[in-house]
Amino acid sequence: MIRIFNITLLPFLALLCCLQLVALSGTAQTPGSPNDLDKNYVPDKNSIFNSAGGKYKNTSTYSPLVVNFHNIVVFNPVLLIQNIAALQFEHRLSNWIGVQGGLGLVFGPDRFNMANYSITGNFINGNSPTDLGPDKMITSNNFTGKSFYFSLAARFYFIRHYYDDLYKTRYLETGVRSYSNSFRLDAVAMSITGNSDVTLKNSVYYLAWGRYMETPGKRVVTVHHLFIGAGLMNTSYDVFMPSSVYNPASGYAITTYTKNGNRANQLYPTVLFGYEFGIAFK
Repeated sequence: MIRIFNITLLPFLALLCCLQLVALSGTAQTPGSPNDLDKNYVPDKNSIFNSAGGKYKNTSTYSPLVVNFHNIVVFNPVLLIQNIAALQFEHRLSNWIGVQGGLGLVFGPDRFNMANYSITGNFINGNSPTDLGPDKMITSNNFTGKSFYFSLAARFYFIRHYYDDLYKTRYLETGVRSYSNSFRLDAVAMSITGNSDVTLKNSVYYLAWGRYMETPGKRVVTVHHLFIGAGLMNTSYDVFMPSSVYNPASGYAITTYTKNGNRANQLYPTVLFGYEFGIAFK
């Protein structure tokens, strides 16, 4: 049965192959020679169907695109929530790597950390030597002095493309931020004897993901960053040791705190987010 089927079908298969070869030879064209249909419809130069002139040109990680502006200065207004005003400077070492440093001024208590301390508490090392820790110190309304803000980071860029003449890319950033807050605690409300001046020193180690956009220009261009990240913040603070003193008038022992000159450290989880804008130049 199989043999009869093959013999019967063979002529038809041969005829089909011949027809296919004729069709291919009739429609084959040399590159660049349009047929009638090509002449009747030519996509707009900005259409996504026109590969020669489309606005959107996506490139892979191995893009031939080069960085024309190697120096970038930006300002992050979100840091103002933490009472920090800072400028960030970045130098692009290559198409894929940049180093960044920041310098600023801390002009008030860190309101973001005020919430962070109270929510996260002692996240890792909850063996604080006293219950008078950063979460209580930062609530003081007596901010006593300005300090400097420092940052250092490395950026690794990938997935670059042009869209509507805007250069866009994404990046991973890892770095550290360092700053401090100084207060004079309410000695009466907190039962402190002696010196009540404290300094909270914060070092934030983080990893962030961001998007970078660069407007067109020849010598100077504007840039915009959007980023979000997470990390760990190490807070160093002055230690106040408790002591109990019996009050004969009330019949109860009163707990007072005295600064002993030592410092302790606490680790807290933290999140980062922001929008940076500035200029880039050669």
